[in-house]
Amino acid sequence: MKLKGINITDFTTYKNHFTLEEVWENIDNGVFLKFQKTLEGREKKSQGKGEAQKETVAGEIVRVLEAYEGKWRLPELISDFFSNGQWDWGGMERRLEPLSSKSRMHDGECFYSRNIQEIRIFINRRGEAWDDKKAGLFYFFLLCLLQVNPQEKIREEEFAFIGGKLDLIKGERGYTAENGNRKGICMDIYPYGSNFLFLKGGKIFNEKLALVSPVSEKIICFAYTEEFGIIAFTEQGTPSACMELNTRYEIEEKRKEIGAENEKVIMAAARGNIYLLLLESGNILTNVLDSMEGWHDIRWVGAGLNSITAIMGNARSLLELGSDIRLHEFSGVKAAYTWSGDGKRKYGVLKENGDFIMDDGNREENVDAAYMDEGGYLYAAGSKIFLRRFGSEKKLCRAIEQGYTAIALCRRRSTVCVRAVSGTGETLLAKMEEYMFR
Repeated sequence: MKLKGINITDFTTYKNHFTLEEVWENIDNGVFLKFQKTLEGREKKSQGKGEAQKETVAGEIVRVLEAYEGKWRLPELISDFFSNGQWDWGGMERRLEPLSSKSRMHDGECFYSRNIQEIRIFINRRGEAWDDKKAGLFYFFLLCLLQVNPQEKIREEEFAFIGGKLDLIKGERGYTAENGNRKGICMDIYPYGSNFLFLKGGKIFNEKLALVSPVSEKIICFAYTEEFGIIAFTEQGTPSACMELNTRYEIEEKRKEIGAENEKVIMAAARGNIYLLLLESGNILTNVLDSMEGWHDIRWVGAGLNSITAIMGNARSLLELGSDIRLHEFSGVKAAYTWSGDGKRKYGVLKENGDFIMDDGNREENVDAAYMDEGGYLYAAGSKIFLRRFGSEKKLCRAIEQGYTAIALCRRRSTVCVRAVSGTGETLLAKMEEYMFR
């Protein structure tokens, strides 16, 4: 097969001439499926007559691609290792190990056993709201890497690539934030003076789309407050050069204090004079002095005004400091928002099923993102943004462009900032004044 004038004979040739991005683009246009079917035919032919035809890697990829196109066949295809939103490690091993048996090395480890720890970390630390489509495409990604590099380990940049692609797939509960480190909502848009900052494609931009982070860095998480400026970390987990020196020095010293100099920071949250950094180990690095004894295996962190929250363990149980003790009753949490001031302790809890539960007993369904400050509860469902002030039952609404789903909200004084994504992955940035809500 020829593509762009290049004769493609195997997957290695394909990958040597095209980037992972180009490989991914050719999934939807059918070129990749055609190529895989050609390889499958060659592999079966090479097995010779009279031999029992074992399933080939190319053949397995064809099945994934065909199921991806048909959509409805994905649950059946991946039922051995993913069912009802739960991962079955034994099932994944049963599906991958036979295909990688020919790649065993001198130590007897196959592709699966060499990479299982990295695969587990990727799946667990993302805290991803996996659906059948995402699980199917992740499995397809593993198959592609198994075919091109059966004797190698999966690299960090390859995990980063698939993480970014999964973030653009709309599942049952909408979109995930671009950096993909936590389930659902990562705070990747922050008020910045009279404007705002946001994270897209590993870069920090302002609302005029001017690049704020270094062009040579790929940022995986960031936060911003006037107190500390930008707090950002690269895909290697190291501080970004766009951080102020004082802030960078303080954080590096705290990392040394707890023996975490070499640990990656995979999520950042900040508000006022508080910052929280989630480490790859599931521990938290913060300037908050209150005891966090018993906080471990953390999957998500959030900073509110005078309060902090965290999500712990597979049950995604909610923890808090400085907010409302009732928050400890919640599990299955996607994100939490708190505000404490003037003797009030307000909160909003976004569950994995899309329910948004507020401290005054109000509840909304199908919520994709939220935000809280002294102005009240701000939340988004699809293309609609809702505003409800503390103590009021009146709900105001403003719609963004049809076809977009809000994935992050913030507000500065009376200006609401929205970041939304379309079904094709296009980003929409919108600013609206509170008087526009009706």
